[in-house]
Amino acid sequence: MGELQIVSSSNIDINAVYFGIALSGYEYADIDKPDDIVTLLQQIRGYSDLDEAKRYFSNAQQSTCEAYPFWPRAALLESATFFINEKGFDYDDYCTYVKARPNLTDEEKSDEFFCWIKDFPMYLMQIKANPLFQDINEQMENKVNKILTSSIEQIRTIENRLDSLQKIATPTISEISLTICPIKCVYSADYFVRDSKMSVIIGDFLPHSIAHEYLHPIVHPYIQKHREHIIFNNGSRCLELDQSYYMDNDENGVLNAFEENIVRVISNLILDDVEVNIEQLIYDALNNR
Repeated sequence: MGELQIVSSSNIDINAVYFGIALSGYEYADIDKPDDIVTLLQQIRGYSDLDEAKRYFSNAQQSTCEAYPFWPRAALLESATFFINEKGFDYDDYCTYVKARPNLTDEEKSDEFFCWIKDFPMYLMQIKANPLFQDINEQMENKVNKILTSSIEQIRTIENRLDSLQKIATPTISEISLTICPIKCVYSADYFVRDSKMSVIIGDFLPHSIAHEYLHPIVHPYIQKHREHIIFNNGSRCLELDQSYYMDNDENGVLNAFEENIVRVISNLILDDVEVNIEQLIYDALNNR
């Protein structure tokens, strides 16, 4: 595989998702954002049109994650945009994708969710056709262009640091498509993988978030390899993690939380240009070193 490349841009569909979510509140997006973005968010919340879309996107907020109630539905709306094309919504393929996600509980991928998501393309189109959204989307695109222009050197550094993982792993990702949505919560990052391309969706340019999302598919096979040992040790339960990572407090929840913990550790090491040994880190975590 060739060297990892990071390409960056704004994404109108992702911007439309968070415009829809912001219609009914989404105060999490205000945290650590500049005044101009907070002003845009206030403008969206005060908008008196798009009532049906507002009601629809209000259901992105759930009670399964106390720290961030928009997990996982906001991320699943992001993923749904990748299943919309000129022929329509590949609903069946999307359902297969969601059902295979190991970090979702049965409640989070219930029949009620799949019934709700069916209407997503209709409301996405409503928002994209809306004049206020079009104006705000243009402002967001300009904002993202400025962010990326000032971050070129950092992006190249991140490329080199992440590419160095090929010495210790066999990544299947050759390209990261970095999507910044200024009205998305800055501390929420998600990814979607298709073939060898990973889309990382973030609320601002944070190198740690980019590294974190890239690492999940690299670390995951190691977690599966040591599955029995991790479960036996209850993943050396990481108390500082939000309890939602433990899902239904079953075996899959233990593995999911343990993976999250290891990815956080490696993200910091990689960005500090420290060589890592994933298996050693797993061993140390299980033995509380």
